[in-house]
Amino acid sequence: MKIYVKASYRNWNKPFPELSSREKSAGYKMIMSEYEEQGFTKDQLHQIKLGLSDNVDVDIYADPRFDAKQMGQIRMGLIDGVDVEEYMNPKYTWRKMKAIRYWLLYGYDKAIRKWDEAKYYLKDYA
Repeated sequence: MKIYVKASYRNWNKPFPELSSREKSAGYKMIMSEYEEQGFTKDQLHQIKLGLSDNVDVDIYADPRFDAKQMGQIRMGLIDGVDVEEYMNPKYTWRKMKAIRYWLLYGYDKAIRKWDEAKYYLKDYA
């Protein structure tokens, strides 16, 4: 199953434009409290907040097995529109995830030029 997501069902600004900013803020706090209760770290919660503001489906990467930097790479892949399932593996370092994301986004040759270390991290992925 390929995951290509550019918009989130949790974007409360568009479905409810008639809500006041206070009501939107309360909804945002309610959503964040759900994640806080699941035991995410401060840095992981920051990535979730960024995802909500970027209008991506944060439930895709809101998994305590991913550290904050890994969550960031998955979030950026969702924004870029790449198949994040290709690198959604908690065993991959965030650097390896970044290399794979660049590979998917730019192709192998451009990824190497874009990020010099990509070849090293992709050696066992190809």
